[in-house]
Amino acid sequence: MVKVTVYGYSTEGYALASRLAENGAEVHLVDESTASAVRLRPEIAKTYPNVATLIDDEPLLDAKPVKAAVAEARYLFFTPRIRKTGAEARTEISLKFKDATAHLSEGGTVVYGAPVGLGGNAEYMELLKHVTGIDATETVSYHYYPLEGDRQPDTIGSVGGREDGELAKLLGGGKEFIDMEASERMHAVRVLSKFARVISAIEIYRNSGRSPMPPGDEVFLDSMVDGLFDLQLIKDSYQGAKAAQYLINGSIRGIEGYVRRLADSVRTIIRENGLKVSRTEIALAWSLDRHGMRSDKMNIFQNLTDRLQSHTGTVLEYASMQGFYSDKTMLVVACSRADYNSIRQDPDGSGIVVIKAVPAIPE
Repeated sequence: MVKVTVYGYSTEGYALASRLAENGAEVHLVDESTASAVRLRPEIAKTYPNVATLIDDEPLLDAKPVKAAVAEARYLFFTPRIRKTGAEARTEISLKFKDATAHLSEGGTVVYGAPVGLGGNAEYMELLKHVTGIDATETVSYHYYPLEGDRQPDTIGSVGGREDGELAKLLGGGKEFIDMEASERMHAVRVLSKFARVISAIEIYRNSGRSPMPPGDEVFLDSMVDGLFDLQLIKDSYQGAKAAQYLINGSIRGIEGYVRRLADSVRTIIRENGLKVSRTEIALAWSLDRHGMRSDKMNIFQNLTDRLQSHTGTVLEYASMQGFYSDKTMLVVACSRADYNSIRQDPDGSGIVVIKAVPAIPE
């Protein structure tokens, strides 16, 4: 039985660990905040569909020291929760990477599951050599496998595209090994292509509140900011043509501008509907995954909350109308399609004003 350790109590880490356990591996999952490693058996993975349910229930699990779990692992998957931004994020990742790999044994392999900028894997391979003495350029001991929520990449980056059949089998087969730099570029192109579509929608519809997007084509804020953390890493590492730099910088500024306009539109709607700020309660409906590797959505949530508070005072988190016993007008900003549908299906939600956080913001 292949021994695997997954470093990071993240949504992505738990989903991967569950899949590996069900594929027959002996899996230990490391909670970096408590420095403990617990055994994730297939029956536990089936009982708890995600890491949030596991944390909430706190079942008794077999545990061992992180040092032992890493030293015994044939494969160490790196899937940490990253909560810093900018340069601080890179520092946080580096510190966690050192902690994760400190006790890796010779013959062990690191599978880096977090995003990196262009050329980022070379830095972590150098760090791996510094911490453990393992030279990833000489051995098949480091791979790049950037996870995005439930998405499992079809390709695995490795030095020179060298293959590891055991790893491919462990991940379920059907994986193609490609050169490390090619893997980084593929991920960058995927991220940039996504934001090119998002920013196009934002700019085209920014002044079309009276002519909204077709309901089936609407892009909510939750989808807009998917991959924003990855985009920032690409921005910090890209040294190429100016055209791509314009796209990267324009995408980041476009998201920032959209959040600012969304907050301003709430104030406009309050004024145009003859509502008084003192008689209006503002709530954000955004079911955030607070255990994901990336914190970009949580950062945007806080940014939007701060902006709304500067306009209207207290901002609540909306779950349902149950519990809101107030004679004030309730205005809810729906930040995802799922949250919008949930509001519309709430039997107690007929009296609220709903603003869709989509490119065509009502003016």
